[in-house]
Amino acid sequence: MNKEHYWPRWLIRRTLTAHEQWRWLDENRIFPNSMTIPLCKDCNSTLGTELERPVEEAFDDLENGRGLTDLQAEQIVRWLWKFEGLAWMCIHVDDPNRRYSDLYTVRDRVLGNAIANLKEQLILAVSIIDRNDDGFTNWPIGLNSPISDRNSIFVSGVFSRIALIVSMAHLAVDIPATYSLYSFSNAVPRPTDKAFFPQVGFVTPNQAIVASRMVSAVLLATHEAEFADAANNSLMVPRRRVELP
Repeated sequence: MNKEHYWPRWLIRRTLTAHEQWRWLDENRIFPNSMTIPLCKDCNSTLGTELERPVEEAFDDLENGRGLTDLQAEQIVRWLWKFEGLAWMCIHVDDPNRRYSDLYTVRDRVLGNAIANLKEQLILAVSIIDRNDDGFTNWPIGLNSPISDRNSIFVSGVFSRIALIVSMAHLAVDIPATYSLYSFSNAVPRPTDKAFFPQVGFVTPNQAIVASRMVSAVLLATHEAEFADAANNSLMVPRRRVELP
């Protein structure tokens, strides 16, 4: 076994938060570089090469106005799902009878083909933040979507200068106009073509965080209701946890 940083080290560097202390699991306040979870060595390495490095490049492109390709947008969705899956595992680590999913492991969802049957039903919402709040030098890192029993699709958060949401497309009506929306149902000629150019929607991070929290409460409720119906429950089933890998 190896240790995986819950918050990627590249993101900690980008947001200048290495010397901040946050609550972690047992309520102790620790530095973000100390927030780790047990993970197999191969999983850790694969996440780094297949997900973290491409997403770091996608953040560079977003923050410099270069937009995203369809592939980069998909990688960001997978990246958000990684946080949701790992957080679920952390919360339920002492309950071996609970399963994340009987259909997919977290690794399958994040790195495998589990997204294939669902991709065209998804929306990625992105909003760029114009400038930092007065008096702040660091930038935000955090999820605003609580970990829940049924939903494993909707995730939201604010990271550096970027606010992100992944949602089922038909439930995205509540996402405010401050976000730019990318639908995966749109045909893209080539994977290397830039297809999505999110706009600046928030002036400061605090503005983005408040908006993200407000819309998260609504979107979580609608996604939980969606997956409460067994006929619609394509990912989450009564027993909900499979260990990595």
